[in-house]
Amino acid sequence: MTRYGLNAIIPEGKAGHFEVKHQPAEDGSNYTETCLLYRDQMIMSDRPVEVETHEQLFTTQMSGTVLVCGLGLGFVHKHLMNNDKINKVVVVELFPEVKELVWPYCNKDSRFELEIADAEKWEPTDHFNYGWFDSWIPHNSKDHSEWVSYMSNKYADDCEWMMFWYDKEDA
Repeated sequence: MTRYGLNAIIPEGKAGHFEVKHQPAEDGSNYTETCLLYRDQMIMSDRPVEVETHEQLFTTQMSGTVLVCGLGLGFVHKHLMNNDKINKVVVVELFPEVKELVWPYCNKDSRFELEIADAEKWEPTDHFNYGWFDSWIPHNSKDHSEWVSYMSNKYADDCEWMMFWYDKEDA
C-alpha cells in the first residue's frame, strides 16, 4: 500500500503493445508493484516514488469538475472518488488498449467518464475547475517541458487550475 493508500487493482494482461504486469517491489518489501508497460518499457507504476510525483494532485482541495489526461493505472481515481465535492471527472486516454486493460477494473463511480482521444488535440465541451495532466510518455515528440508548455496554453481557457505530472529525476 502506498503513502496515500493508493495501489492499483488492475489484473495482469496484454493488449496490443501494452501490458499490465505485477512484480515484487524494488525495495525488497512485501509490496507487489503494478506496472503499465508500452513495448516492454514501463510508463507508469503504483510504486511509492510514482505516487510522490502525484503529490500536488493528492494534496489539492478540489471541487466541481476535474479533467484527467491519461488513464494510466487509474490509481488517482480512488482519491477523487473519496472527495464528495467533486461532481464530475472526465478522463481522456489516447490508447484504446489502455482502456481495455485498465478501465473495467479501476475505481470509479457514476461521476467518471472516459474519452478515447489524444489530449493534445481533444476539444473539451466542459469547463473544468481542475485539470490533472499525466499523459506525457517518453515516446512523445515533445520533451516534457515542451509538452507542459503546450498543454498549459491549450487548456488555459478550459481549466481554472492545472497540475502536471513530473519526473522526480527531472525535478
